[in-house]
Amino acid sequence: VVYMRSFLMTKFNLTGMGMLKLNVSDSLAGKIKINSQIVDAFPWKGHYFLDIPISLKALPNYGYHFTNWTGSIESDSTTLYLYISEVIDLQANFEPASQTNNIVINEINYNSADDFDAEDWIEFYNNSDNTIDLSEWVFKDSEDDHQFVFPANTLLLPDSFIVLVKDNSKFTSCFPDVNNYTGDFDFGLSGGGELIRLYNNEGILIDSVIYDDKTPWPEQADGQGATLELINPDSDNTLPQNWQASPGHGSPGKVNDAYNSLPSEEPADIPHKFILHRNYPNPFNPSTRIDFELPQKGKVSLKIYDINGKIVAI
Repeated sequence: VVYMRSFLMTKFNLTGMGMLKLNVSDSLAGKIKINSQIVDAFPWKGHYFLDIPISLKALPNYGYHFTNWTGSIESDSTTLYLYISEVIDLQANFEPASQTNNIVINEINYNSADDFDAEDWIEFYNNSDNTIDLSEWVFKDSEDDHQFVFPANTLLLPDSFIVLVKDNSKFTSCFPDVNNYTGDFDFGLSGGGELIRLYNNEGILIDSVIYDDKTPWPEQADGQGATLELINPDSDNTLPQNWQASPGHGSPGKVNDAYNSLPSEEPADIPHKFILHRNYPNPFNPSTRIDFELPQKGKVSLKIYDINGKIVAI
């Protein structure tokens, strides 16, 4: 490693190397992206060439928002562009979001059938009693530079839907009666499954789903004409068992064809099947309650994943 660094400095007439030290105010609250690398274990340090600029971006986790950088540089900008000096020591500070809006990723079309190609689209549902202004909200897939910014004056009424489309003309040719849509976004959703995310205009993660094209996710949504439909917007949309394949080509802009009301959460005297209930509170810091039911005695392992699918607790 030392030899390679020396070779690169000589080859490109670089003047030396410095050290970058990074930390976050709360390890559960967020991460830091350095150029294309995402750091999620802190404290962290690395060596960088003095003459090459780098970018740093604070990435808040669900339920938190970024406040400021402290240390060698004081800034409230989410993204920093800087040159390394001898030592730069920075901390990204996050705090719990004072309010999150109840917008739900409710339907996903990621691989249309050849004979009904509406291109990719995602439906969002306002599961609250308030009109929500989506102006400057951001939709992303797993790549941070793949993003669509909702235009100004995009309002979503209570108990209403909006569809984000990749290709306006293809979508409207397949669904001519749907008018509550916006777009176009200039990147495609992976046919093999990936992370999709919705952020509000303060950079707070509102909802995210990691879908897949194989069991336990419905495989009919992968090029066979169906979409992924959330069975109920009150259910946990991170769990594949809460999604079904649409019976037709999907139901953009309206109640899902697969909709089913949630069963009563009043527990029976004796459970008849394995059930994992939604945790409360959610989001949470530092603790949450997770209820589950077992029809028989047995050892139980509960695994907690972050939005990227990484295990954070067992």
